[in-house]
Amino acid sequence: SHRIGCSHFDAFRFFTPTARPLNTLQPGRDDRPAFEQPGCLHAGMDLYKHAFRLTPMIPSDLVADCFELARDIRVLDMRAAPYDLADLGFEP
Repeated sequence: SHRIGCSHFDAFRFFTPTARPLNTLQPGRDDRPAFEQPGCLHAGMDLYKHAFRLTPMIPSDLVADCFELARDIRVLDMRAAPYDLADLGFEP
């Protein structure tokens, strides 16, 4: 069986019930300081979330750049997913 090592709480909370046991970690909201990794793909997607929240205090081109980065990261994340997403156009 496929084992996953996702430590990002915001990603893990969207795992399906059948996928949760496949994750070697069980991160919770209170575990964030212990589990979060700055190099995690999901941390990169969080840049857009925070940039959007800071609008209009930051330049819109920065928000757009963060969105493009988040989109590219999401595609990579979906290609690496433990699910077969080939029918949706995401080959592993």
